[in-house]
Amino acid sequence: MTELKVIKQPGKYQPTAPQPLSGGIRSGDILWLSGQTSRDPDTGQPVKGDIKVQTEQVIDNIEALLKVEGCGLERVVRCTVFLCDPMDIPGMNEVYLRRFKKPYPARAAYVISGFANREYRVEIDAIAVSV
Repeated sequence: MTELKVIKQPGKYQPTAPQPLSGGIRSGDILWLSGQTSRDPDTGQPVKGDIKVQTEQVIDNIEALLKVEGCGLERVVRCTVFLCDPMDIPGMNEVYLRRFKKPYPARAAYVISGFANREYRVEIDAIAVSV
């Protein structure tokens, strides 16, 4: 049976109450990353800004989790994007196209009614294959 390894969120911020989730799980060569928001990894607060600023932070957070396991964005094979406003799709795509390179990860995108914290505009989860 394949061993499961928790990938811990990097950064100084640690929640005061236990959270029922992991930053990610490694199973063999596959990394399953939890949905990342524009949370600052050192303060735990949402990064202020438009969809481009928030998408940059989300992808920075994904990249930091991958780095913990010796991977990078080029190893991401699948993403799921959640947005609250369909008008944010072009801005999110602009950053996404710049940060992820060809061949782009397979992707699904959903417009949802909102996040628990209304300051977030985007969340992205990812699956990567390590080297």
